[in-house]
Amino acid sequence: LLPTLSVDLAFIDGNKERYLDYFKLIAPAVRPGGLMVFDDALFHGDVLNDSPIDAKGVGVKALLQAGALEHGYRRSLLPIGNGLLLMQKSV
Repeated sequence: LLPTLSVDLAFIDGNKERYLDYFKLIAPAVRPGGLMVFDDALFHGDVLNDSPIDAKGVGVKALLQAGALEHGYRRSLLPIGNGLLLMQKSV
């Protein structure tokens, strides 16, 4: 179903271990100017460790690292609650 969708906003709060997979699945469906919001993007500070302790921290850190290299997006990491990663697709 996802490849057939076109969305302006995607809020992702699923299995943290699969955040990068979710990004790869959802990104093509997001329209230019659209926004992806990933919840728990700081994962209790575990993403700040050189090697995250928890598998969930590993998954979130993988998204943050890949997202930083992804062209065509404006990114903001908000330290609200457990962190929100905002990725806006370029127009």
